Amino acid sequence: MSDSHKLDAIRQIAITVSDVALALRFYRDVLGLNFLFSAGPNLAFLDSGGIRLMLSTPQGDGRVGCNSILYFAVSDIVATHAALVSRGATDERSP
Repeated sequence: MSDSHKLDAIRQIAITVSDVALALRFYRDVLGLNFLFSAGPNLAFLDSGGIRLMLSTPQGDGRVGCNSILYFAVSDIVATHAALVSRGATDERSP
């Protein structure tokens, strides 16, 4: 396996929640994560030791938790996507 087709560190985690404002208060005020910014009422970003946490309401599937995503750093997104699909990952959407 080529190093250019490997996943690197997790850079962002997307968590679906039913209420972004309520979840933001928990992650920011209770857990103490550093608030970065909001992009409207249904999207907020926080920092946890260099890993960005994205809070959003459900999209696509429509159920809380079903759209949670891990975002990995890679050197070549197109080649890495193709390599992962060739190894058995589901191709839900091309980069």
